[in-house]
Amino acid sequence: MVYKPQVVLYCACTMNEIAERAAFLEFRGYRNIFVMLEGHPGSVKRGYPLETSRR
Repeated sequence: MVYKPQVVLYCACTMNEIAERAAFLEFRGYRNIFVMLEGHPGSVKRGYPLETSRR
């Protein structure tokens, strides 16, 4: 079985900017790219897991 990681993009930017980032990742070989239009607040609202750095 081949592992195909998913990439979820979210940011406080325009649709054109996030589309450019998604296109770049696709060019680099990523295929499972998803855009979360609600951004970080939408991720938190849906209860998705988040990673934080430890300081």
